[in-house]
Amino acid sequence: MGSPAERGQGCPTVSGYRLNARNTAGVVPDGDRLGLTDAAAEVAPDGTLSAVFTRPYAPPSGSPALSAGQTDFIWAIGAAPSSASTLQRHSFREGGSVDLSATNGGGVRVGRLPVGAYWISHAVLLSVPWLILIPSAILFARYFKGTAEATTAWFPFHHAVNTVAVVAILVGWIMGLVRGDRSEMRHLVLGCVVVPLAVAQVAAGVARPAKDAGSRRSLWYAAHSWAGRAAVVLAVANVFLGMATARVDAGTGWKAAVGAYVGALGLLVVLLEAWKWKSQRRQD
Repeated sequence: MGSPAERGQGCPTVSGYRLNARNTAGVVPDGDRLGLTDAAAEVAPDGTLSAVFTRPYAPPSGSPALSAGQTDFIWAIGAAPSSASTLQRHSFREGGSVDLSATNGGGVRVGRLPVGAYWISHAVLLSVPWLILIPSAILFARYFKGTAEATTAWFPFHHAVNTVAVVAILVGWIMGLVRGDRSEMRHLVLGCVVVPLAVAQVAAGVARPAKDAGSRRSLWYAAHSWAGRAAVVLAVANVFLGMATARVDAGTGWKAAVGAYVGALGLLVVLLEAWKWKSQRRQD
C-alpha cells in the first residue's frame, strides 16, 4: 500500500501509478512524482512486451525511496485499461527480487520472492487435514468398522482425527480470510464451502441418532457419509487451486507430488473396495 508502480501496455507506453489501496479506485496516476525518465515500451516479434524506464532512488517529490541493494517487486498482467486513470484488476501476478546495486546498466537475474511462513502455515494447516487426516478417518470408518480388529477402536479414531483436522482447518481458513486479498476468488469461494461442511460433519457426528432410531438413523448415515466424501473431493480440488495461486505458487514439483499422492489414495480406495466386497461375499 502506498507503493509506486509502473505500467507497460501493448500500445505500447509506460506510465507511473501509485497503489493507495487494494482496489481499482486506489490505483491512481502518479508518474510526475515518481520522476520517470527514458520511459519506453515495445513488443517483440514473438509477442513479448518489454518496458524500460529510469527512476531516481529517492525522487524529490517524496515518493517512497528505493534501496540500492536487494529490492522486492511485483509484476502483474491484466486487461488493457479503459482510460489512462483507471486500471482493471490483474488476472495474474508474480513476485521477485532484484539487486539494483548490481545492474551497472545491464540485465540482472530475477529471483522469486520466497513464500512467507504465514502462507506456508496456512497451506499446511489446510492441506494436511484434507489430504491425510480426514481421508484416514473416512477410510478407517468405511473399511474397518465392524471388523474383529477394530470393533471398538474405529469410532474413537474416526472422531478424534476428524476433530483435530477440523480445528486445524478452521485456523488455516481464518488465516486466509484475515490476510487474503480476495483476488483468488475460486479458491476463496470453494474454501468457504468446504470448511462449513467439515464443521457440520463433526457436529453431525456428535448429534447422530441412536442405533434404534430406524429410518432416521439410516438417512443420517447416508447424508453423513456422502457429505464427507463430497467435502474431501472439493477440498482436494481447492488444495490444487491454492497451490496455483500467485501468493503461494507451489511449483510443478509439488503439484506433481500431490497429484501422485491423490492418485495413490484413489488406487487404495479401489483396492479396499475390492477387499470389502470379497469379505462380504464370503460372509454371505
